[in-house]
Amino acid sequence: MQGNVGRQEIADAFAAWSLARTTGGGGGSPQAIFYQLDTDTTDLNVSNLTDSKDWNVLRHLIPPAKHYGFDILLVHATIYISGEIEVEHAYKDYGETYDEADYTWDDAKEVYISAKTQWAVTTLGGQPLAFQQNQVTAALDAKLRGHTNPNYPVFNYYFDIDSYKDDDFDIYDSSHSVGCFFVIRTDGIRNLTDSFSCN
Repeated sequence: MQGNVGRQEIADAFAAWSLARTTGGGGGSPQAIFYQLDTDTTDLNVSNLTDSKDWNVLRHLIPPAKHYGFDILLVHATIYISGEIEVEHAYKDYGETYDEADYTWDDAKEVYISAKTQWAVTTLGGQPLAFQQNQVTAALDAKLRGHTNPNYPVFNYYFDIDSYKDDDFDIYDSSHSVGCFFVIRTDGIRNLTDSFSCN
């Protein structure tokens, strides 16, 4: 994924990965790899990807991934942030109301921020898949929260959930589109007996 890597080198890498996973020697190889796309769209379909770098990456990865029987998925994440503050104010007489200005971060005694993620998973053609609770989304959810798992490396990753946890966050609930991920995973690998080369 780095430098000037040729198609044959990529194909060889997929061949080695597939061989390791199918022969039981894949203890040091990942179960899936993730690539955060620069295109951000909620309409998941490979034809809707508009960034030229995304296309360049995918046209090198999709053919050998398909050849060696890997599953290929598109994933989109939306993060929902909820914020609450605890404030103390001087007593107001009965009938007086607090307006929005009464609830500001400057007056906050305590700040509570929580985040939940919602996932959409599809095939390259946009067909929805019911993988919301599987390892794919669980691994990405952990990554969003700052946990790294060598079995699920993420390339081109640039999102940080903590960037939303600052004093400028709106007290009201809001959602943020995190972005799209291209996923190659080993679940679909078939047992191969032919030559490990990509024609």
